[in-house]
Amino acid sequence: MRSKISVDYPKDPEEEKRLWDVYSSHKKSLEEARRGFETSNAYFEVDFSWPSIAPPWKILENSSMVHSRPGEASFELYKGIQLPRDHVALSSVNMGRLEELGAHSLIRATSYFHQMSLQCAGWMDAFYSREVEVNKLKDQKTELEDKLKSIQDSWDQETASNREKLLGYERQIYELQQKYQQLVFEKEETYERGQADGKKNFLKSSEYVSAIKQARLDGARDFMNSQTFQALVDEKAAEYGFLAFMKCQAQIEHLSGFKDGFDVGQLDVTKTADLRDYVPDEDVGASTVEDEFATLLPREAAAEEDARSPKDDTDEEEMGPGQS
Repeated sequence: MRSKISVDYPKDPEEEKRLWDVYSSHKKSLEEARRGFETSNAYFEVDFSWPSIAPPWKILENSSMVHSRPGEASFELYKGIQLPRDHVALSSVNMGRLEELGAHSLIRATSYFHQMSLQCAGWMDAFYSREVEVNKLKDQKTELEDKLKSIQDSWDQETASNREKLLGYERQIYELQQKYQQLVFEKEETYERGQADGKKNFLKSSEYVSAIKQARLDGARDFMNSQTFQALVDEKAAEYGFLAFMKCQAQIEHLSGFKDGFDVGQLDVTKTADLRDYVPDEDVGASTVEDEFATLLPREAAAEEDARSPKDDTDEEEMGPGQS
């Protein structure tokens, strides 16, 4: 009962204490009334197995409820409400005894009604308290439903916004990838075109021509200082010496000089076997800048000779920058 009072009135400790005191006092009075009623009416065969909360009424032998005048006693009133057929059955019953039984039955009925009234009042209090709790729970439910709906709406809006942002980011990533591929393609194309244009311009520049010429001269000079060149020179010298000897022998035969006193000063290796000058068209072995002995000239003389007879641009383009 104390827990019930605490549930019904959880926010007012003083009211809870007051109700508990009233309940305890009332319960104590009911217990005392029950014990007194059982003591004073012990000679009645009454069943007190059910809970009784009757007040402490004590019916004495000289009570007006037992000894009353006809027309004034409760027995006459009780007798008046009986049916005629019940009068024969009740005629043998002592009127005092019958009145005591009626009074006892009335007390039991009153006690039962009083108990039911208290129980009903308790049920009504419990019902009202539960109704208050139900209303509070309904309000909480409504508040939670509104909060849940608000959270759901906020979640839906945030989800839609994030979905739109995600689509925008994916679109930006796709556009950036396309732009990256385009830039890579343009870079490769520009690099190839720039490389080709740069190569073409470099091949046409005087710097490239000068570098090619200088590279040729440096290569020839280095080759002249090598043992291979010396061996080739010695081989060519021996070959040309043999040719000069054969030419001199042919000129001696042409001059009929195989005799004593022949003047060898008449011989000239720069002329033919019959001592004639070489014709330019027939002079296949004449020395030019492009022959194999042009590199034997000094650097300044070779540069001047090469400048007087430059090479074509096609020969320079075939070598490329990597061959300079």
